[in-house]
Amino acid sequence: MKAAVNERETETECDTRCDCESHTHCDAFASSFVNSTNIKSILFHCFAALPKAPKDCEIYTNRSRNAFQVKCVPVNQNNGKSHKYYLELYDRKRNVQFATVEQLDSPSFSVSNTHLPQNESFIFVIYAKNENGKSAEVVLSTETEKMMRRKADIDDSSLLNVRLIAIWTVAALAVVAIAVTVGVAVTNCVRNYSSRKE
Repeated sequence: MKAAVNERETETECDTRCDCESHTHCDAFASSFVNSTNIKSILFHCFAALPKAPKDCEIYTNRSRNAFQVKCVPVNQNNGKSHKYYLELYDRKRNVQFATVEQLDSPSFSVSNTHLPQNESFIFVIYAKNENGKSAEVVLSTETEKMMRRKADIDDSSLLNVRLIAIWTVAALAVVAIAVTVGVAVTNCVRNYSSRKE
């Protein structure tokens, strides 16, 4: 049977054995061997902390491979526990999950966008996970390449329309100016002819 040990010196030894940054807390137990020599031994158990989330995550578009690439900087976990990195891809409202990618060594992911809906925005959720649970989430947003091209086309067409309007306006003003000039010249000719005739 195990009984909790609450002595101050035991707590100090427990904190020393368990790294505070690597573990959430430490418990010490006194174990009595009644059937043998009745010698009490202290058992220490360190409870590992949750993993730390990756940082400085960025999204890159690989057009040649029709894929999104997400690269993050790993954070030193320093808890002696193996962990994995995960990326989850959702729609912009986070109602539909399109993909889950798992990486063991580093938080670097590649997600194909070939089968993703067109003209949609998406959310990437990145986190680390070990046997104790998952880290805080890193959330990024992006959109499909076709949507970005469509936006670029819209911007280009809008700029083209503005240029066409400006050109037509200048042309119309030029025509009006020519018409006025011709009209004035004709009027002067008629007046000169009339005065000579008189």
